Amino acid sequence: MAFAGFPRAVVTRGDRALPKGKPRIVLAAFAVVLALAGAGAVTVLTLSTLDTTRSEQAGKDAVAAALDLTPKLLDYDYKTIDADLARAQSVTTGDYWAQNGLAGTLKPAVVAQEASTHTVVQAAGVADAQPDRVVVLAFLNQTTTGKNLSAPRVDSRVAKVTVARVDGRWLLAAFEPL
Repeated sequence: MAFAGFPRAVVTRGDRALPKGKPRIVLAAFAVVLALAGAGAVTVLTLSTLDTTRSEQAGKDAVAAALDLTPKLLDYDYKTIDADLARAQSVTTGDYWAQNGLAGTLKPAVVAQEASTHTVVQAAGVADAQPDRVVVLAFLNQTTTGKNLSAPRVDSRVAKVTVARVDGRWLLAAFEPL
């Protein structure tokens, strides 16, 4: 006896009957497509997880770099201004240093005012992270002394500090007081 849509000949497996011909091929093709889709989904999720892990690790490394590099950029003393500027340049990307022009504007003012500034990063956290570029929000305290100040001046600031990995080393790529 034949049913609509099933061929007359059937192959039995155990107590189930499986149709012969086209339906078996369709089922096999569907199984292959399903397996390929599953493998593709696993690959995409794995790659996404790896990139997320890399970004999270970059964020941790970048916060540590921002804590270390920010004072090296911002600290100076009129007695050691040339060495301080050289140190600041060594922790920045070439583009940032060239665009900022710190040496030309800062040195004359620092020497004339006999000024010094000491910076402490109180806290920092990741605002945006990519594997090779991270934006850190930093909370700073800066203590400044100078011949025109009767007492040390303490300023609390918030800054957006961008660090970039250049040749395997984190460098300051941007510093923006907020």
